[in-house]
Amino acid sequence: MKQRFQNGAGAGELHLRILVTSAGEEQYRGDDPKLLAAEGGRMIDNATELADRLTTLKPGSITVSRVIFPGETHVSVSSASISRAVRFAASLK
Repeated sequence: MKQRFQNGAGAGELHLRILVTSAGEEQYRGDDPKLLAAEGGRMIDNATELADRLTTLKPGSITVSRVIFPGETHVSVSSASISRAVRFAASLK
């Protein structure tokens, strides 16, 4: 599936607008090596890397918007992300 997506994007067959979001408090930023290595501890970095990879596939055909909601946690971010997603989907850009 990944290869089909990359091929389609690279050939200009896809015209997409993609919104990638995460909560600002979903990733530990301190110095504790155990917490830094925690599974699932790279939510912000992973989402940013995904957005970057998608952006480079076919810049004219794929538009990626990346949003980090400061001060939000995994639980609290739902309202903010749903609101942003509806606005994103309804926009004509």
